Amino acid sequence: METTYFTYGLLFANGKVYIGMSKTCARGRYDNRYRQHANIAKRGKNSPIYNAWRKHGAPEQIILTKHATRDECAAAEIALIAEFESMNPAKGYNLMAGGEGLYAPPGSAVYELMRAKVWDNLERRRKSSEALKGKPLPQATQDAQRIWRESPEGKATIASVPQRADVRAKLSEAMTRRLDNGYREYLSEVQIGKPKNTSPEGKARIAAARKRWQESEAGKAQSRAVIAAVRANPKHEAKRRAAHAEFAKSDANKAHCLEMSAKARRPVRDLATGQVYESRSAAAREHAVSGPTIGYWIKKGKFEYV
Repeated sequence: METTYFTYGLLFANGKVYIGMSKTCARGRYDNRYRQHANIAKRGKNSPIYNAWRKHGAPEQIILTKHATRDECAAAEIALIAEFESMNPAKGYNLMAGGEGLYAPPGSAVYELMRAKVWDNLERRRKSSEALKGKPLPQATQDAQRIWRESPEGKATIASVPQRADVRAKLSEAMTRRLDNGYREYLSEVQIGKPKNTSPEGKARIAAARKRWQESEAGKAQSRAVIAAVRANPKHEAKRRAAHAEFAKSDANKAHCLEMSAKARRPVRDLATGQVYESRSAAAREHAVSGPTIGYWIKKGKFEYV
């Protein structure tokens, strides 16, 4: 049997109306959605239509239009809700503009219609925000969200969101705005004088985990990507160059250079062979690497100062 999409009106004893849309069941009946409404009202859901159902009794269902496609039916529902003004609490119980636009495929006629009437309507969004402000979500909605978050599908979706390029760009832009508007100074101020509660064991675990990440291929790739992103941003690059130039003129840098120069002249030993070299430079020449590389090998335990 061919499916028929239809819009319906629920007329309550107080004269108010609810407009909805549905489709015929496998037996071609038009009352499947009505019976669903009745069961939800019986279970006690807190919503204007179901509160009215319990207070005024079961409403009369009137079939308003019939359609061959869902999009046609959705567009008709939107038009009927506007015609009957059923989103006006004095006239009806609809909470949305209709069309089930949240579930319509992006780019479809219904999706674009909902975008124009609801999502891009700043005044409507402001009113909805004010009406919902301070009101907790129904417990059933909270439970459904928790179940979804704990499901494999929900976990996978949540984990994938931070990896999206558009999300990362928005987060970066938002954080940059906050830092430029005084958030950096605020963070510095609230942390001054506050003791760090991490235990020595906790600090050791954090340091070990950080080291494992930094030495992993993924960690190295991320570090290279962050450095490239910072260098590609003219604003950040200008700040980096200014800070580098300021440090180069500082007494701290002079002391650091003298310390590094003294270390470079100290003898070093290759722990793998036991060979002693008169300086890091001599070891670098022997191994055909740079002086800083020998310093890095000393940190890694391949060489040591004598």
